[in-house]
Amino acid sequence: MKRIRNGRVFQFSLLKNFKFSFIKCYECAPVAFSIFALIEFLTPILSAFTPLLITKITREIQNGIESINYLLILIIIYISLSLVGFLAGIPERRFNQYTKAVKIIPHHNRLMEQKLSRIKYGIFFSKDFVDYNQMVRRAASNGCISSLSVGVFSIAGYLTGAAVVFVTLATLNIYCMLLVILPAFVQFLLYYKNASRDWALSKEYEKEARQTARYESVLSNYRAVRETKANKSSNYVLNKWEKSYKKCQKFSIKNVMLWIRVDIYSALVQMACQIATIVLCIFLISRGKMDVAAFAGILAAVYNVLSRTNIIAYKFGQISRDALSADSYRTFLESKDEECFNQNAKKEKFKSLEFRNVSFVYPDYVYGKLGTALIEKQQENPKQVLTDVSFKINKGERVAIVGENGSGKTTLTRLIAKLYEPTSGEILFNGKPLELANLEGYRENFSVINQEFANYQIPLADSVGAGTGKDLTSDQTTHLLKLAGAEDVFAQANEHQGLQTWLTREFNGMELSGGQKQKVSIARGFAKKVEVMMVDEPTSALDPIVEKKILDNILKATEGKTAIVISHRLSLCTKMDRIIYMENGRIMENGSHAELMKIKNGKYRALFSSQSKWYTENDLGKDKTDVK
Repeated sequence: MKRIRNGRVFQFSLLKNFKFSFIKCYECAPVAFSIFALIEFLTPILSAFTPLLITKITREIQNGIESINYLLILIIIYISLSLVGFLAGIPERRFNQYTKAVKIIPHHNRLMEQKLSRIKYGIFFSKDFVDYNQMVRRAASNGCISSLSVGVFSIAGYLTGAAVVFVTLATLNIYCMLLVILPAFVQFLLYYKNASRDWALSKEYEKEARQTARYESVLSNYRAVRETKANKSSNYVLNKWEKSYKKCQKFSIKNVMLWIRVDIYSALVQMACQIATIVLCIFLISRGKMDVAAFAGILAAVYNVLSRTNIIAYKFGQISRDALSADSYRTFLESKDEECFNQNAKKEKFKSLEFRNVSFVYPDYVYGKLGTALIEKQQENPKQVLTDVSFKINKGERVAIVGENGSGKTTLTRLIAKLYEPTSGEILFNGKPLELANLEGYRENFSVINQEFANYQIPLADSVGAGTGKDLTSDQTTHLLKLAGAEDVFAQANEHQGLQTWLTREFNGMELSGGQKQKVSIARGFAKKVEVMMVDEPTSALDPIVEKKILDNILKATEGKTAIVISHRLSLCTKMDRIIYMENGRIMENGSHAELMKIKNGKYRALFSSQSKWYTENDLGKDKTDVK
């Protein structure tokens, strides 16, 4: 199947997406889904016999009601069919509620979140990821998966019913049947084409709506309001919001006008067809070639088939749109762009980690030709972030990685954490290629404290406990907060709901400062008892006194263990076993503090000397190297 949108051709398999949707829905609610699909298929078929019944009832009345019992049976059947059609709508509505609230949609949301936890880290930074993520989330949560699978059964039922009505028309009058075919086909094209445009407009609308929401956040977020009020810039932001909101309105109005235009065209076609049928029937009755009973049956059949055509066209357009949404969800779940966990490999404790001639360029991901999946793209003129990096860290060794901003230190830690794969070269874990290691087992060796710390807007105890993946006792949580210098966070939490205080203004919670958020992040890092602690500028948002206390605690926590530390505080390097100095993505110097300080005109020596005047003897420890 092909779709053209904005000059681009989209090809997708309706059959493949229907099969995918059917399997996923059946897995969640096999009994309820089967019953509902059967109802959707049979209801339009049963109602297709209505024109035939009307013809027979009218003919019985016209002939003087020779058998009252036969007439009553026909009337009862007619009423029963109408009642079945009405009652069939009840399970349809209830099933939709059932799927949205209980089974299918929660199941798809869970599958999506599980997949998100496995996809490659680099995808989250691609320029198209936000749009792509929204598209997939919409497909998972708006019921399009169940609508697609059930819609196909419904269309099959309506098509079968339409065939029954056409046969009825042919038996009554072949000319009337031929007269209906062209209008029915025109109605089908109108609704089908419009559904394609509706899907394209909805994607454009959602992007503009998100931009509008960003302006709304500036007008409603208390931090932003504090600034806009002080600077008298509220009206400026409000004007920007109005412009963005008007763009959203244009998309909505355009979409509504599309459907109004289609409804008007469809009504005109239907009216013209019915008028033509009436004129033809009156002509045939005047010539004695048709009786009143056949006339009544033909009118009912024409109305029935045109109504069915409307429904079939609309449903077919709808399932085509659902198929596009389902295609994005299916390709997301089936995507191979996920981390290789190697679960069959044996989990190993950390013994050594080695980089051999590793170079790295950040990958980029863009929409593929189908517009429903992200694919990795080779960048033009890519910036080399790491170049020919080689070093080895053994168990029990404490290593500091230092250098100017932008030298590649943080990127190095991301490769160590296996968030990215090297562009060239290889990383060895315990002497074997890292890609062969059990990924979960490998990461169990590490506790990572990032410079770009995250604020988990959940209860304080859960935020700290997330570092271990299990609930901690109150004493354990309090101890970790103290290690991270977060006594002020603990005291503030006690004014609310203690360790169960939410770290957000919602739910009677509290808002943390930047420094407090970093302390909680450090406590989370301390929570995990591991072989290797990897710390990237852990105290960037803290004052010097708290910073020194936390760095001392990090040193105590890593005694006898492996530590990889990035810090702008070079006094820490005097307590490390080895220092790696980086510049422009390359390792320029590698050795102990004493060794690097002996290098005349050395990069590390120059940097350390520029900072040494700020250090006390306690900072430098016992190894007070001459820096003059």
